[in-house]
Amino acid sequence: MNFTNSEIGKLEAKDRDYEVTDPKTTGLKIKVTKSGTKTFYFKWRQTGKLRKYQIGKFGDISVPTARKVAEQLKAEIALGNDPQAQKVEDRKQAALTTKLILRNYLDNEYYPFIKTNQKRPETTIRLIELRFKDFMHLALTDITPQKLDKWVSGQLSNDIKPATVNRAINAIKALLNQAVKWHLINSNPIEGFKRLKTDKKGVVRFLSEIEEERLWQAIHSRGIDDHIKPLFTVLLNTGARPQEAFNLRWDDINFTNKLLTVQASFSKTGQTRHIPINEKLLSGLTEWKLICPSNELVFPSNMNADKPIVSVNKAWYKLRRNAELIDFRLYDLRHTFASKLVMKGIDIYTVSELLGHSSIEMTKIYAHLSPDHLKSAVDKL
Repeated sequence: MNFTNSEIGKLEAKDRDYEVTDPKTTGLKIKVTKSGTKTFYFKWRQTGKLRKYQIGKFGDISVPTARKVAEQLKAEIALGNDPQAQKVEDRKQAALTTKLILRNYLDNEYYPFIKTNQKRPETTIRLIELRFKDFMHLALTDITPQKLDKWVSGQLSNDIKPATVNRAINAIKALLNQAVKWHLINSNPIEGFKRLKTDKKGVVRFLSEIEEERLWQAIHSRGIDDHIKPLFTVLLNTGARPQEAFNLRWDDINFTNKLLTVQASFSKTGQTRHIPINEKLLSGLTEWKLICPSNELVFPSNMNADKPIVSVNKAWYKLRRNAELIDFRLYDLRHTFASKLVMKGIDIYTVSELLGHSSIEMTKIYAHLSPDHLKSAVDKL
């Protein structure tokens, strides 16, 4: 048959697929399926194997176009190239390019990974989504130092604190490093990008004696026999992080040896630590155990005694207001615990162990509170 648009248009579907060969262009064929679809192919032999390359559907391309592509393919083959292998590689690259768009990479690769490998993946996800929403359309390799510099300037101009900016930089570096580990990209495009300089000592907010007295007055004036009083007793006498305290179980309280255990599964550092129980805490926990609605959890939820509390924000905001505490967070009770120890002359290494810090550097923010360590050093002159 003549290989023309008109003649190919007349080809009818049969009860099985069949092919028609172009008499003018060696290797060019059109395949007609049982459903009537007509597709141009180029076929050739390479190293003894029959190979084929799909050119396109009839209707999308014409016979002259199919012939032109076939001639180009023959020229490529004559030069020793494999057009089909190149086509497969092009498809892989296109798929990889789509995969490496930040939005796709996060949803399909990184977020599922950290959900099984990080203790608090929701914190990382929330940080990335909030801080890098304008980066989501970028390929990973397009996240450059120049773009990040511009982003940093924008964050600072919006009064975002340097420490928050640094946490976000750490997060995006981590997701790019993971892409390198998975061999999705060759290198981290922002490797070496410097974090902002921050005051590592900073201002430690802790309760003064008067403020602590007002807080306890506010707690006692609530007139409610619930978990708030014993919870605050734990926080102020152990330095436990709020989430660590929320998840305490009665098995973690050794009344005989006066020891409270923060289990690794609820510790920020993933390490179990043991904190001595002083007389004030022992009395508070003993009293609370008698009326606690759970035999398992120290601080069960009011809604479900089989689950721990997850937040005390409502009660805390009211207490803070009634106690007239300005610029004070629940987490600052941990700072209060550490600061009081240091001011009483306890060395920072002991304080670091009690707090469960992964590095002594983290504890040094309290060092300046010691009444003697700087003076004794100067006195040696």
